[in-house]
Parts: sequence; C-alpha cells; structure tokens
Amino acid sequence: MRRRTQPLLQQRQQALKRREPFLGSMFHENSKFTPQARHELGRRISQLQDEGLLRRVSSSYKSHPGCPQVALPRAALHLERELQEIIVGRRSTREFDTAQSVTLQELANLLQLSYGITGSLELDEGVTQYLRAIPSAGALYPLELYLVAQRVEGLAPGLYHYRVAQHALEVLETADQAERMLRMEREWGMGSPSAFHLVISGVFERTMFKYHERGYRFVLIEAGMLGQNLTLLAECQGIRSCMAGGWGDDELNQLFGLDGGAESTLLTLCFGRASRGGP
Repeated sequence: MRRRTQPLLQQRQQALKRREPFLGSMFHENSKFTPQARHELGRRISQLQDEGLLRRVSSSYKSHPGCPQVALPRAALHLERELQEIIVGRRSTREFDTAQSVTLQELANLLQLSYGITGSLELDEGVTQYLRAIPSAGALYPLELYLVAQRVEGLAPGLYHYRVAQHALEVLETADQAERMLRMEREWGMGSPSAFHLVISGVFERTMFKYHERGYRFVLIEAGMLGQNLTLLAECQGIRSCMAGGWGDDELNQLFGLDGGAESTLLTLCFGRASRGGP
C-alpha cells in the first residue's frame, strides 16, 4: 500500500516548530497589526496633532551645517524609450567602463526624481507638508541618500550627502575614495570600479515614533521602492546599475559617520556606463 506523503507546506511548518525561530520570524510576528495594535495606533495618531510636532515631521530631512554645498541642476529628463522598454531592458551590471564618466545633470536627475521634493500640501495650522516621488508611511520619509563620487563630471571625487531641501550636495570629504571603494567593490563581487555609489540609509525614529515595530517594516519597504526608482532612472539615461547586499554594515556606516543604530545603511547601489560586451 502506498504511503501518502505530507504536503510540502505542512512539512515545512512542522520543521519550523521543531527549532528555534529566526530573529526575522520573531520580528515579523511581533510587528503584525492586530485589532489591539490598530486601536493603539489610532490613539497615538490622535495625540500627534501638536503644531510644533507637525512642523518637525513635515520636514523630514537631514543636513550637515557648516559643510560646503554643490548646487545641482534641476531635473531635466527626456525619455527616448517607452517605460515598458526601460523596465524590460533593466539589467544588473558588474562590469563598468572605467574610461567613461557620468554627467552632473544625469546624477541630478537621479537624485531629484527618485527622492527629491516633488510637491507640497498645506496642512492644518499653516504647516506645509513636502512630498517626494515615492509613497511613505505617514509622509515621514525616513531615508537619506549618500554619494561616493568617483567619475562624475564637474564633481571632485569624494563623499557627499544629498540635501533634499536645497537639491544640493553637501561635501563631507573630498579625498579620493577610489582605492577604498575598489577594495569594497571587489568584496561585493564587482568586476570593475563604478562611476559612483549611492548609499541609502534609514533614520528609523522618524517612522517608528509613530508606528513602533511596524514602522521598521515601513522603512525597509521604502528603501526598496527608492532602489527601484534609482535603477529605472539610471536605465533610461543609459547608465547601468547593480544593487549590492554584501557590504560590511559597520564599515559603510563609519565611512559616512553614521552610528549604526539611530541611522544605518540599508542598501548600496553602484552606477556607471557598462563596459563593452557587458549586459
């Protein structure tokens, strides 16, 4: 008589019960929205109508006072391909042409149209809420963008922070990071140096003060949306990209002066012209 085998899903569920749960599974369980959690969220939101608080959260962006700034040109993107063609044609590239650079205009297009200010709303109490190119839980915008420039026309090699309010780059360090980034890229499996990196960080308290554990999920979701925006905006300008997930968190945080707790790197992307013969 043939013995009936258990469905694969049932086997997996039983296997999970027999071992210690992963930290990710524990977090997922504890950040679920239950009826009680929804009630608690509604109560907190009703208490967050103070004018001073509204003004603070309506301007969710970081600045480095005292750092020199590099003004960026306004976005001027001219699509020569249909959106469907851009999406279908997107490919990750690990081999970049080191003889070719990227223009400052192309970089400005990436920054402004991916996470820059795209509009505003007038809220109660005369508060202006600035809006971005992607949805954000509570319009709290917990992400920051950092740049490692290596081959960008009109921009000295170095470290920068995107200052959203002024659509400008704050100069954090102008030392050439090519050697350091080349070593890091090799660790990530890149074949040749990219023209620049964009590093997405999360300032968790911006979202978690309102949504608590659930807010951490929202920060990660937003980072994914921003990464997608960046890769498609690059593709439509003839720039190839690759998301890297194997970076050393502490090393990258240290590079930009992040504490790794209140603010930490979430995703890094490499950009440049594809080498001949590359995808």
